[in-house]
Amino acid sequence: MKRFTLAILVLHIFTSVAFAQNADAVLGTWHSPHGNIVIEITKKGTNYFGHTIAVKKTGQESHQSASDAGTEILKNFRYRNRGVYVGGKVFDSKSKKSSNGQMKLMGNDKLDIRIFFGIIQLGRTESWTRVPIIHN
Repeated sequence: MKRFTLAILVLHIFTSVAFAQNADAVLGTWHSPHGNIVIEITKKGTNYFGHTIAVKKTGQESHQSASDAGTEILKNFRYRNRGVYVGGKVFDSKSKKSSNGQMKLMGNDKLDIRIFFGIIQLGRTESWTRVPIIHN
């Protein structure tokens, strides 16, 4: 019985470590759906944050100061499981308001960000794509 308990404990530890490593898969640089904003997702403690690192200003966007580089647009997301991050806030540069958010990593190169007020079914989803790493 002690060997079985020990085996379960060891399996649980290895599984927890594997999931913790998967949680950080969201880290990196991402393009907005229209390609005009680039964000970098970082980790502070156990939460994930995203701030703009580049903004392509054209037309109406040129007056949106909330889209300026350095603005924190993703805040306090926690990894739940299987590529899903919950409990965060998303700053919407159009409305100048923060909304509830949920992120879901869809493979390695696509991140769906769900923005909603109140209940998750009443919202919209934006699909962001990972900025490829260029090796010299």
